[in-house]
Amino acid sequence: MGNPDITTMTRFKQFLKECEVRKFTKADYTLPSMPKDGKFMLDGMAQRNASKNSAIALKAHYTETLELTSHNSASEPWYSDRGILFIVWNGDLTIDGDLLDDDFGMKPLLIIKGNLTVRNWLRGGMDTFVGGNVKASGFIIGHYNDSALFVGGDLTAAGYIPRAKPYKDLPDIVPHQIVGKVDAKKFDNLNSTNETVKAAFVEEALVKDGEDIYIDERAIFERSDKGLPVWK
Repeated sequence: MGNPDITTMTRFKQFLKECEVRKFTKADYTLPSMPKDGKFMLDGMAQRNASKNSAIALKAHYTETLELTSHNSASEPWYSDRGILFIVWNGDLTIDGDLLDDDFGMKPLLIIKGNLTVRNWLRGGMDTFVGGNVKASGFIIGHYNDSALFVGGDLTAAGYIPRAKPYKDLPDIVPHQIVGKVDAKKFDNLNSTNETVKAAFVEEALVKDGEDIYIDERAIFERSDKGLPVWK
C-alpha cells in the first residue's frame, strides 16, 4: 500500500508571504553540523552578497506538497526582486507531501538547520544545506543541473538519484557531501546512458525522446507513492 494521495500544494508566492523577510545575519547560515566545503560555500556566498536578505520560514510542518521554485512560473526573479539570498528554517522541516525545487537557478540557497523529512524531493538548481538528517519515504531526484547538497547527518530514502557535477569555479568540491551514512539505493544519473537507465529502472519509470531514454521524475514519484516498483 502506497503513501496517501497528497494533491494540494503551497506554491512559492504563498510560501514567501508566510516568511519573515529581513537582512541576513551570520546566524542564518551557521548550522550545527556541516561539511567544511559546505561552510566554505556559505561563507563565500554571504561575503559576496552582504546586502541581501533572508526569508525566515515560520512554518515547520506542511501536510501538503511545498513548491519552493518553479521555472515555468519564473520564481527566480520573484526572489531576486526581493533581494532574497537565503531561505532558512531554524529547526526541522517536515513535509507530508513533496518538496519541489523546479528551477535552474542556484539562488536563493536553502538552509535547514534541523532535520528534513519529506515524501519525495525534486532537486533543481537551489544549493541546499541541512544541519541534521534527510529522510524521504520516497525518492530524492536531481534534475536540470542538480545543485550542491551538504548534509550534516544521515540521508535515508527509497531511492537517491543525483545528477550533480562540480561547479566550474569550484572544481575540487564534490557537489554532494553527506557527513553521516547514506541508506538508500543510489543511481548516479550524471553520465547515464540508455543502457544503464534501462538496466536500473522499470519501463514505466522511463521516457523516450527520439533515440534517447531518460528517467521520468514525476512517474517515479507517482509509482513510489502508489507502492509500485521503480527499480528493476
